[in-house]
Amino acid sequence: MAKTKLIIFDYDGVLIDTFTVTCQIYNKLFSDLDKKEFSEEEFKDFFDIDWFKSLAKIGLKTEENIQKCKELYSYYMHKHNSQVKPCTEIPELLHELKKQGYKIAIVSNNINENIIPKLENENLHEFFDLIVDAKDGLKPNPDGINVVLSKLGIKPDEAILIGDMDGDIEAAKNANLKKAIGVTWGFHTKERLINADIIIDSALDLLKVID
Repeated sequence: MAKTKLIIFDYDGVLIDTFTVTCQIYNKLFSDLDKKEFSEEEFKDFFDIDWFKSLAKIGLKTEENIQKCKELYSYYMHKHNSQVKPCTEIPELLHELKKQGYKIAIVSNNINENIIPKLENENLHEFFDLIVDAKDGLKPNPDGINVVLSKLGIKPDEAILIGDMDGDIEAAKNANLKKAIGVTWGFHTKERLINADIIIDSALDLLKVID
């Protein structure tokens, strides 16, 4: 088995704790559109990595509704940006991974206009060799992962992905990565991460399972 050279992270719910704010934002969207609101536990079951699917579940399929949701999401995320912080142990983990010589990337269904300023504000941006956002394709499609592999010159069996949603795990499998690691501190329950190769409960546990 090839030695791991690249660690690919999802952004929301893995690196940055956006779950509570995202749930609040979606409930605001639902309220504005006269849709039922969700508790946090209900939201974990409802939310999909492809947010078009999430909106379609509640009948929001028109281009007008999708555009309104995009605009409201960006507005509220910026409004509540100060509430959003790195997940526990993430700064320490990134420092240690970089110290050990790993390449580190992000593949996210979010957009860089949201991702990069937050990473810069938290002094985390410098740790990443590459950040790929929704413009290169939405997970579980593997296109974003393949962009990272190509640009960094890494083979699939030299890379692992860290994600908090079933779609992250599916994307890693679709890209034939060495390993798909699920985390329990994000958007999906442990039960929804059943197809992960490994599930970890804290960020620093990752150091124990990289090979």
